[in-house]
Amino acid sequence: MSKSESSRPDYAAIVKAAAQTLPTPPQWLEVGQAVYSPTYGFGKVMGILGQRLIVDFDKYSESISIPNWSVAVEQGMLVKAADAPPERTPDLQQISHPIFQSIAEQLALRLASVEVVPPTDGELHPLPSDLPAVLQAALKQMGIDRIYSHQLESLMALRSGKDISVLTPTASGKTWCFNIAVMESCLNSNATALYLYPLKALATDQIGKLQSLVAALPQDASIKVGLMTGDTSVAERKRLFSPTPPQILGVSPDLLHHHLYNVRKQAEGEPFREYLRCLRWIVIDESHTYVGIFGANFANLMRRLRVAVDSVGGDSERLQFVFSSATIGNPTEMALRFSGREATPERLQLIDRSTAKSAGRTMLCLKPSSTANPDAAKIILSLLDKELSGICFCNSRSSVKSLLGLIQQEARRQGCSHLADSVAVFYGSLKSDRRSDIVRQLQSGRVRFILSTSALEAGLDLPELDCVLVRGWSGSLMSFRQRIGRAGRRNPGLVVFLPIAQNPLDNYYSTNPDVMLRGAAESASFNPDYPVLLSKHLMASCVESGIPVNKLTDYFGERASAIADALLKQNQLFLSRKGQLWGRGYPHKDINLRGSAMASVKLIDSNTGEDFEEMDLAMSQREVFPGAIYTVQDADGQIARYRSVQLDVEAKRAILTPIDTKSNTFTTAETDWEIQMLEPLAEPKAIGLAIPGGELKLTLGWGEIVSLVTGYKLCIRQYELTCVSSKCRNYHRPLSGKSCSACGQRLQSAELITVIDEVTFDRAYRTQYKAPIVKLEINAAVEQAIGTSIRQLKEQIRTTHESIPLELAPLWEAGAGAIALHSIGHQIQFAVPLVILSSSLDLNYLVTDAGGGTVGYFYDSCFDGNGCSEAIFHQFLKFADRAKTLAEACECVAGCPKCLYMHGCPQSNSALNKQVGLTLLEAIATGAN
Repeated sequence: MSKSESSRPDYAAIVKAAAQTLPTPPQWLEVGQAVYSPTYGFGKVMGILGQRLIVDFDKYSESISIPNWSVAVEQGMLVKAADAPPERTPDLQQISHPIFQSIAEQLALRLASVEVVPPTDGELHPLPSDLPAVLQAALKQMGIDRIYSHQLESLMALRSGKDISVLTPTASGKTWCFNIAVMESCLNSNATALYLYPLKALATDQIGKLQSLVAALPQDASIKVGLMTGDTSVAERKRLFSPTPPQILGVSPDLLHHHLYNVRKQAEGEPFREYLRCLRWIVIDESHTYVGIFGANFANLMRRLRVAVDSVGGDSERLQFVFSSATIGNPTEMALRFSGREATPERLQLIDRSTAKSAGRTMLCLKPSSTANPDAAKIILSLLDKELSGICFCNSRSSVKSLLGLIQQEARRQGCSHLADSVAVFYGSLKSDRRSDIVRQLQSGRVRFILSTSALEAGLDLPELDCVLVRGWSGSLMSFRQRIGRAGRRNPGLVVFLPIAQNPLDNYYSTNPDVMLRGAAESASFNPDYPVLLSKHLMASCVESGIPVNKLTDYFGERASAIADALLKQNQLFLSRKGQLWGRGYPHKDINLRGSAMASVKLIDSNTGEDFEEMDLAMSQREVFPGAIYTVQDADGQIARYRSVQLDVEAKRAILTPIDTKSNTFTTAETDWEIQMLEPLAEPKAIGLAIPGGELKLTLGWGEIVSLVTGYKLCIRQYELTCVSSKCRNYHRPLSGKSCSACGQRLQSAELITVIDEVTFDRAYRTQYKAPIVKLEINAAVEQAIGTSIRQLKEQIRTTHESIPLELAPLWEAGAGAIALHSIGHQIQFAVPLVILSSSLDLNYLVTDAGGGTVGYFYDSCFDGNGCSEAIFHQFLKFADRAKTLAEACECVAGCPKCLYMHGCPQSNSALNKQVGLTLLEAIATGAN
């Protein structure tokens, strides 16, 4: 066809169009009438062409055409203006705090919702008169002469011999729910207590407070309190148990795991055995952190601890467990599994009603921002200008550092650099002395605002803070509530949630603040009985203490019997003449409680030769590869920049050279994943589908999961005027003037990133581990059927939307196979806790191209596996059924964080659609019946 022919009108189509009988539009769609669209807002009808309606909407500089007005009316996408729902303008008058109201007024145009939690008076009681007089005096010396009702309830429950699970909000005095009872017991007997903390900083902080209370006791009534962390030398540990063991010992589960080996030592182990013989109390602080593989390992550690107590002449039945937790969905189930007392739930008392005084909190939820960093910088400077202190939580160290740079840049522009001087960054890889120094500066007022990763969600007790800014969704309701709990402990607090427009999770929670604030928290799930995991802990327990054969299943459950028999056959365990299982060697080295065993890499300044940070191997490969630009904050609060010149994986060090601090260049790692099936673990399965000729194939195998850093991009970051409407063709292009020439929206300053150079490494940096995997494959018939379904879905969308909503964009951006496999993979991940005693965090999922087709891989998220992938292979139809039920029950249309979007998805939640996943799940369910 010639160019002139191809440009001629399609007269056949014109004839057909003219012959159509068109519906008569209602009077309220006549020219000049006011209408309302949930997508575009209020507007005025400009005209109708066939079925196309042209409307001049107030918020848009150009007219919008709606392809089919009758479909739009039928589906509620267009109504007359009088029937429009009342605009929900956040009520700022409900904010009584004058400074918080002023901040809300500044943010009024960006506010999505306002929530004010009023202050409450506490229910206080005098200290019980039957407490030891010396303890009463010590408490009063610390300013505690009355306790709250929930603290008194806890004390009475513990005195009666019960276990307790304390589930009250932050700043409700959880520690005094159990410290008083433990101290009373230690004063009245030779009882000992074990305090377990998941974080070293938390252990140091909480044991320090206990030591302050003990210091207030008279010398003749003193209690020995000790702390062992990874920094405690072997010599210091020996001194701690000499001449007598401590009555209260604070320790991390990681250290306890190794220290239990001392039970078997002869004279050297006697002080620890004496401590265990008298053990009465086990306090598990921040118990909500023990989920997934960490929870599974911790449950087995508690089993080993009970064995150790009994083996040295103590009584594990007499132990009393205390669980202190943030909001969690299943506190009773979790506590009973850790204590091993599922058969006697009446021994546990749940304390979940706080009667503590609260100062009240104002919550401002903003609309999703495509300029999150500039917005956060301006908000923080505004808060500092009003003399407020606070913390801003970000989800990565790179976000923390770039935000600091922008705050300093914006402060210089506004002429208030002194405000930026009081901002400090805080993250896990900082050296411990630097972290402690930042907290001291916060206490002294030298630092007034901290930019932090999740490192400060829990652990350190910070000084009173006025406000919390949450930049981006934290990944879970539990984590979000921990973060906002940092403000408003003793004085009224302000919380600002700044969602990131590009993140589907942020978009969901910004439009559903009730779910964010009052929705049920996630449940803790873990599987301590996975054979590989259980066998490791059985070997460790047999080396430490030995296990009587007739009590094996009492301690470790029914599956332990077959596993112990297999270990006996392999000469990993041995059986004594008295019926005692025992072992040799040091199997503890093969157990990492947190699921990974990465070496640490030190970052060294080439000029001074001193190391200034430390991070794990995988992180070092992503952040300090040769050529990487790495940013830190120096001791004076200024930004220092380095370029990595060497990453020596063998020597576990990276050499970095200081560079110009004024440059706007930065680097981003180019990453990839590889999954390789090393050997099959079972015969493949073919799942029949309700699609002619359609089949889904599952293959279970032992696989290697490899994370690759293949190179990097050198970029420059600039903040310039641009259009921030993602629907506009000028989106994030440098512009000048006051408004966008394409869409008419007002220009805003935003972060614009330009790639200067791309570098590919001759040899990629690799980290890998081996675990069970499940490969999912669909044949051509399935992919074709899904493709047809997607085309129909897209046609429906085109009839009701002039532009494609963000949540539906994946239908145009990825192939049918990729969308179907990625969506069903996520939907099955959500169903994991509904089928087995494991967490969705125990499993990862990846979609990749292999041999010309698209395949999906489930893989266990830790070394040697945790049982999730094998369960999916063997019970696939059950998982698919639960996933289908879960997705269908969710009220969303395209997908949301309750049924589809996974925080931490290796592929950033791309190529996902709820309906496409449901189409495949429906075909599986129908095919199975």
